[in-house]
Amino acid sequence: MRLAMKTFNRAILGAHRMASALLLSGFVLCNFGAQADILPYLKIGGWSVVYLEEGNLSGCLAAAQFPDQTIFQMALIQTGTNKTWAIFISNPRWNGWIGKRKQHRLLLVTTKPWQVTFFKSDDDKRLSFTDSSFEFMNGVADAASVEIKDDNGALLTTVDMKDSAAAIRAIVNCVNEHPPKGGPVAREPETALSGTGFFVAPNRVVTNVSGCTKDIQVRYPNRRAYTATISGQDAINDLVLLHTDMDNLSR
Repeated sequence: MRLAMKTFNRAILGAHRMASALLLSGFVLCNFGAQADILPYLKIGGWSVVYLEEGNLSGCLAAAQFPDQTIFQMALIQTGTNKTWAIFISNPRWNGWIGKRKQHRLLLVTTKPWQVTFFKSDDDKRLSFTDSSFEFMNGVADAASVEIKDDNGALLTTVDMKDSAAAIRAIVNCVNEHPPKGGPVAREPETALSGTGFFVAPNRVVTNVSGCTKDIQVRYPNRRAYTATISGQDAINDLVLLHTDMDNLSR
């Protein structure tokens, strides 16, 4: 999978003129090579979501650019039936030290600190972290911001994660709508995203975890989980009201 990811990373690091012409946000979020297909998909707050293909690889990517020129990208990449989450980060101010080593050990602080090994791109301008766990992506979705620190603990930047949960859900939906190229349509494996909520009445919980196609589980402080159904939704504020079914205990 590492070789496939390197190919996909090269696709992201291609010609600037293609990205600036095709992306919705008006700035270069990611750059694709001449062989890649770039299809605008959705704009969510400061995040632009695109679908892309490169050879037998395909996937969907959400990216945002911040005032200090940091670009933070999240991608769900598929080759055949295999899927992996990836993170790409860059900032022109980092180019000097990025090129000094093939790997960089960074600390990313979401809802908790993560020690992550990033690999530099061939042009020494971007760092990529592949095989991100669901727990890490849940941390990104739940975090108000992400601190990025170097291996000495020095803060490189802090990026605002507003709308990141909605962007991650859009990535998953985008991949579901684009099965692997050239192969049969396979049943999509379940992707679990978690979130927090609060009780507004007995058996009534307000949360921002929406867009689910499978059963929703609400876990109580006593660690027991119950199936919940959506009884109300506020699409503008990305909120849903859940009703927990106390008679249907999840085993």
